[in-house]
Amino acid sequence: MDTASPYENMQFRLVYRLEKNRFRIEMYGKANVPTICNLTNHAFFNLNTDKTTIETHQLKTAEARLQLIDSEFVPTKGYVDFGDGEPSYAPFNFNSRAEVGKAFQLGTAIRDLRRRNRFGVLL
Repeated sequence: MDTASPYENMQFRLVYRLEKNRFRIEMYGKANVPTICNLTNHAFFNLNTDKTTIETHQLKTAEARLQLIDSEFVPTKGYVDFGDGEPSYAPFNFNSRAEVGKAFQLGTAIRDLRRRNRFGVLL
């Protein structure tokens, strides 16, 4: 038990499933008192046999909005709804299957996430 932590004690359960052609991650967290918990996953899989790039990969996500980031790549309170949002963010709309490379070719700061993280480390 971590008694020096400023956070509430929590129990977590992670379930990884491969069903037909889908990889699914289910994350659960439970605390004894009401607690803010934001579980996420930043897994990256390069499925190309030559391992050179993911730009030709096709991606489809559940219905989503794009959360905007600041110059340090920190999320802001702003969101873009793809249906009526800024057209320049359309390549980031993966609500329908699309190649991820289109998003990398934009002249926006988000494009740079594929090259460097917020600490300047090449990805």
